[in-house]
Amino acid sequence: MTKLRFGLVLAVITLVLCGCSREGGKEAYAAKNAPEPSKVDVARPVPTSLLITDYGPRAVLRGRPFNAQPDGSSAIWLKLDQPLLGGSAVVNFSGRELKTTVDGSVVTAIVPPSLIASPSNAKVVVQVALPDGGKISSNEVTISVSND
Repeated sequence: MTKLRFGLVLAVITLVLCGCSREGGKEAYAAKNAPEPSKVDVARPVPTSLLITDYGPRAVLRGRPFNAQPDGSSAIWLKLDQPLLGGSAVVNFSGRELKTTVDGSVVTAIVPPSLIASPSNAKVVVQVALPDGGKISSNEVTISVSND
C-alpha cells in the first residue's frame, strides 16, 4: 500500500510540475483559450503620403561609379519621412524601376552603369504598392549626371 501511495504522490507531483492534465496539458489549454485569429491580426498602416527628406548622391560624374558596389554598379540612398512597414518599395530612376532594398525609412537602389552613361538630370521617385492594387509615389528629387 505504501508503494502505491508513493506512486500516486509521485504521479501528482509530476503532473503539477509538468503542467499536464487529463485534458492534454499546457498545449491543449493554450489552444482552447487562444483568441481567434481575426481578433489578433493587425493591419499594417497604409501610407497616405510619402516624402523623400534626404538622399545621396545629389550629383555624379557621367560614366563613373558612385557608392560603388562589388559588381561595378552604383547605389543611391533615399531617406523617407516614415518607415515602410511592409518592407516593399521600388525606386524609379528616370522612368526605370531599380532593384530596391528597404530598411525602415531608408531605401537603397542599384543604378546600372547605362543610366549614368550620358549627362542628364535624373528624376528619382520612390513608389509603394497599396493593398488595393494602387500605388503611392513620393516627391521627385533630382540627381545631376554631368561631364565634370
